[in-house]
Amino acid sequence: MATGRPGRRRRAPSGGSGYPRAFPRCRHGRSEDGPANTGARPRSPLPGSCGAALPWRHSRRSTCRSTPAAVLTASAAGPADRDGQGARDWTSARSMGLFRRMGDVASLTIRRPDDWHVHFRDGAVLKEVVPFTARQFGRAIVMPNLTPPVVTTAMAAAYRERIRAAIPAGVDFTPLMTVYLTDGTDPKDLIAGHSDGVLTAAKLYPAHATTNSAHGVSEIARIEQVLAAMEEAGMPLLVHGELPREHIDIFDRERAFIDAVLEPMLAKFPRLKVVMEHITTAEGVALVRRHRSHVGGTITPQHLLYNRNALFQGGVRPHMYCLPILKREQHRLALRQAATSGEANFFLGTDTAPHMRHLKENACGCAGVFSAPVALQAYLKVFAEEGALDKFEAFASLNGPAFYGLKPNEARITITDTLSPTCEAVNIPGEGELIPLFHGEQVPWSQIESA
Repeated sequence: MATGRPGRRRRAPSGGSGYPRAFPRCRHGRSEDGPANTGARPRSPLPGSCGAALPWRHSRRSTCRSTPAAVLTASAAGPADRDGQGARDWTSARSMGLFRRMGDVASLTIRRPDDWHVHFRDGAVLKEVVPFTARQFGRAIVMPNLTPPVVTTAMAAAYRERIRAAIPAGVDFTPLMTVYLTDGTDPKDLIAGHSDGVLTAAKLYPAHATTNSAHGVSEIARIEQVLAAMEEAGMPLLVHGELPREHIDIFDRERAFIDAVLEPMLAKFPRLKVVMEHITTAEGVALVRRHRSHVGGTITPQHLLYNRNALFQGGVRPHMYCLPILKREQHRLALRQAATSGEANFFLGTDTAPHMRHLKENACGCAGVFSAPVALQAYLKVFAEEGALDKFEAFASLNGPAFYGLKPNEARITITDTLSPTCEAVNIPGEGELIPLFHGEQVPWSQIESA
């Protein structure tokens, strides 16, 4: 489990496999330890299990119900409390003017954050999920992989209007639109849409890499004219960084994409601004750092919270299946270090991806974690555990706008370390329900002010 200091992480006792020897069991027969348990102290159970609570201080006795999260201090700061890092973190946050105390409750005030990677879908789903993002974030990059995909400026403009219609009254939220690159993308339409302010970026999906990507790019050579035009116009390219080939292990697709596609592309277009979306590996972190002058990386909450054990803990966990897939523990730790480092090229992107419950709990289930209802809580859990709450505003509110050449939001939000309401399933009239991250549990941190 990460302690907030590189080089001082405690590893789980293991045999030759690197997995913990045994997970304690709660009285309902489910695992008491989280899937990314890498230390002697137990972590929270899996989302969707009987005890998927998120108290800051975990106990072997608290297995099947959530424990109220108290003031975040050195004794209640999660795994970072072993060396007092939690207390130092609040001291640092206080010195920066981010921290204040409301009675006996700790709170954090930051600029309103942005989400640089969301999936809203369309129709009835869009109407139900947009409010979750709009109430927490000032802006969001909206992904274009609908059915059919958003492949032209006109389609993006029409989609933007449908999103705007779903924003709750009185909520200030701006959807930032993208188009889906294909082998036949018209560079003139793309650049005109960017110049007119309709398009913020374009998304590269390798064909068949993820949800609704069948129309994606088959070979980079087929879009070189488009990439040259984007480089000249300063238009960002957003990349789903996986190479989906039968001979490549699914856990190695990101590394293969970096080596075979992304590095050669960056060499050929050295001024092209690129965001490697939802990085999941140490190699992805290293890629962003090597090209920090023009490459950024978004990081999801699930890849910070869990390793690949989460997919199989106590049985197959369909609501933890996403693409890129969860990776080994060494990669999760590298992501946590990057996200909490304060480095300007890493920023928040939830990749919240709603799918109906019956399509997830299926013989061939859809990929995606629906994290929008608890996005800020999920990230704050990680930053508190790493003793890095003073770095959260940079990751959530400052780094993304700077990379995209935008001003940070002027509005502020205040978040308190108090339990949020229980995270319930979201009903989609006539279609089914969505199961969110931390389903069925109360979670620490509540947004109480926005100004």
